[in-house]
This record gives sequence, C-alpha cells and structure tokens, in this order.
Amino acid sequence: MLQHYDAPFELLLVNDNSEDDTKHIMQWMSRDRPRLKLINIERKNKEGAGKKYPLSIGIREAKHGHLLLTDADCIPASYQWATQMASAYQPGIDIVLGYGPYEKHPGFLNKVIRFETFHAALQYLSYALAGHPYMGVGRNLSYKKDLFLSTKALPPLVIYLAATMIFSLVKQLTELTRPL
Repeated sequence: MLQHYDAPFELLLVNDNSEDDTKHIMQWMSRDRPRLKLINIERKNKEGAGKKYPLSIGIREAKHGHLLLTDADCIPASYQWATQMASAYQPGIDIVLGYGPYEKHPGFLNKVIRFETFHAALQYLSYALAGHPYMGVGRNLSYKKDLFLSTKALPPLVIYLAATMIFSLVKQLTELTRPL
C-alpha cells in the first residue's frame, strides 16, 4: 500500500486496543516511512467497542480530503487499487463503491462465505447503479472527508461505481482487494 502514487497521500493505521504486538509492529513499519501515520487508541472500557469510533478518529486525523478504506485483514490485489478508486471521482461524486471478494480456499464454509459476499455485492452494486444506493463494504470504499464530517455518518448520497469495477464484477469478479 506504500507504493508510488502521483497524488499526495498518507497511510493511516488505527490500532484500536490491540493486546498483541500490533503497536510495536506498526512503530517498526513506520520508521522509514514518513507517509505512514500511526494512531493508537487505548480504552479502559472495552465494552461497546466497535469499528465506528476508531474509524471516526482516523478520519478526523486524515490530512487529505479523499479517504480510501480497507480492513486490516485485506490486501490490495493490484498496485493500481488506490489509483483506480481515485479515478472514479468526478464533480458531484462523493462516494465510490468497490467490490471486496474473499480469497478462494478449500472447504464448504469458504464457498458459502464467498457466495454470500458475491450475492451481497451484486445487490448493493446493482442498486447503486440503478440510482438507489443503500450500502457499501468498508474493505473497499472511498468517500470524501467533508461528507463524513458534515453528516457525522455516511448518508446514501451520490455514489459512482467506476467502470473498471463494473467490468470486474461482470468479468470474473477481478479482485480489487482480497482478505489474507
């Protein structure tokens, strides 16, 4: 994720109450990477802990106006992932949806998970293309920081699905991100 991009960027890693060596690994990773910013959240009360709070902290700390999200257990399948997602922004576009399939592994459970993920993506992408967006997945999603800050959440506003992602969905669902 730290490859060269034509536009300025930063990579924020939000460590939310991890109890392993995540904090130290993140510090080691950032030693020679000035674009890598670490955010450590330590809460005494872990009840009610979820993704929303650390996500909002990361968004508020971000320097740039466009946010590209993925999860810790996902890796881009292409070095062009960020560029492809960013290229979908045009005037009036505030949110860009992507597809995040699960990697194929042996076993029935993996087949069920991959089918459910595909089925959900088919629904939310189809509705978005029809002009009725209702959701996206956080492992492959981009939106403007101002949109989040002005609404304190993400309403179903203008969503644009990049042509490359439509092609990916129709043509063998080429992965833009894939979980580890």
